[in-house]
Amino acid sequence: MTMPDERMRSIRWCREVLDEIAHDSLVPKRIQACAAQLHSAYPSVPEIVNRIAVGAADRLPAEWWDTMGQALTLLAETRSGGFGSPDTQRGILFTLRHYPDHGLLEFLARTDSLDGWLAPENGD
Repeated sequence: MTMPDERMRSIRWCREVLDEIAHDSLVPKRIQACAAQLHSAYPSVPEIVNRIAVGAADRLPAEWWDTMGQALTLLAETRSGGFGSPDTQRGILFTLRHYPDHGLLEFLARTDSLDGWLAPENGD
């Protein structure tokens, strides 16, 4: 079972992997450009932690969930295409281990509460 802090970690790793993909010369330029665009729109962990801390975690902006869904699609495409360095591929694999799938992202975009779904990692 995936724990809330593991989900937060995968969300953090996704943002980091998007940056890796954007700068990996072994990734096609089209995917690099998409990764760079998604990275700039992707929520940072401090932004998410702040929303949890102020009790607004049940109202995460829909555009965050949309960006996360697009990132999931891009990571899957990059992985299945074998694009990128071994480090990039490893980062994608680790990120996808606890990353929410499209169905869960869609559900979370409509739910009134994320209580217990995300939790700050130790040290956040």
